[in-house]
Amino acid sequence: MTPSTGVIADADVSITKSATAPSPLVIGSPVSYTLTASNAGPGSASTVVVTDVLPSNLTYVSTTCAGAMAAGQTFTWNVGTLANGANVACNIVTSVNAFGPISNTANITSSTGDPSSANNSGNATLGGAPFPIATQVPSIGTLGMLLLGLILTAAAVVAIRR
Repeated sequence: MTPSTGVIADADVSITKSATAPSPLVIGSPVSYTLTASNAGPGSASTVVVTDVLPSNLTYVSTTCAGAMAAGQTFTWNVGTLANGANVACNIVTSVNAFGPISNTANITSSTGDPSSANNSGNATLGGAPFPIATQVPSIGTLGMLLLGLILTAAAVVAIRR
C-alpha cells in the first residue's frame, strides 16, 4: 500500500528468455536457457513464480536458480518478492534427446496486480539460423568403408575392360 492513498501498488512483472547452444544441434547437445524475471513497478511484486514447460525433445539437466525445481518436463522457479526496478536471472541446462525444432516458452506470474500481461511470457526457438538441427546421418564404419572401396575398385576394373 502507498502511505498517502491506501491503494495497493501494482507491479509490472516480465520475463525474457534466451538460449545458448552449439550449431548444429545433435542428440546430446547441451542447450542452456537464461530466464530473466523483471519488475517495472511501481510497487514490489509478491509471490513471483516462473513456469517453463520444456519441449519433449529436451531433457532437464540442472539449474542455478535458488527456489527452483523440475518435475518431469515442468520447471518451476519460485522467485518470491521482486522489488520495483529489480531483475533476477536463472540458468537452466538441458540436453537434446530427439531431432526437430525446439520452441520453448517461459511464463511469469505474481499475486500482485499486473497491469500489462503482454510481457509475461518469453520464448526462445532453436532449429533455424543460427542453430540448425542436424539430421541423423547413418555411418558404415571401417568395415563398410573397406567393402565400399572394394566394390568401387571392382566397378572401375570392369569399366576399364569394356
